[in-house]
Amino acid sequence: MTWFRSALWPDQRALAALEFALVSPLLFFLFGAIVDFGLLIAGRSALANGMAQGVQYALLKGPAVSLTLVQEIVQQGSALAGLRPGVDVPTPELACYCLNEMPASLTFSGPVNTSNYTCSGTCVSPSGEATPASVYLTFRASYTFTPIMPLYSFLASPTVDQAVAMRLQ
Repeated sequence: MTWFRSALWPDQRALAALEFALVSPLLFFLFGAIVDFGLLIAGRSALANGMAQGVQYALLKGPAVSLTLVQEIVQQGSALAGLRPGVDVPTPELACYCLNEMPASLTFSGPVNTSNYTCSGTCVSPSGEATPASVYLTFRASYTFTPIMPLYSFLASPTVDQAVAMRLQ
């Protein structure tokens, strides 16, 4: 009986080390993917935090908001939330937009009169009424995510973008 057993199952002393050597690269690759995904989500959250701080500042200041200060607040808010690499924030823009109903979307109406922050254009509601266009502040921010595992930059875009359009009152 021992002869039959040794013929079917030869020496298995190094089998565990061989299995570990074959499976460990896959496990490390999977672990790296989990860590990179977590860092990407944390970066997106930090960028959203900076954008929220910029929106809050703009809402408090109203139409006479300083666009360069909004830009700095978004950058500083993202850095305070843990996003240390540079966050690219182009200069925010003021413009007149009409809010369309179902689904909600903005239609460009014209430039803003910066002396009194008013719009000269009018919007047409779905019922046919003419309403004045509103002043909106639009800005966006982005950063480039650097993954730990270099292969992941080929699988997805490493750039994370956030955009905001808010009505100034």
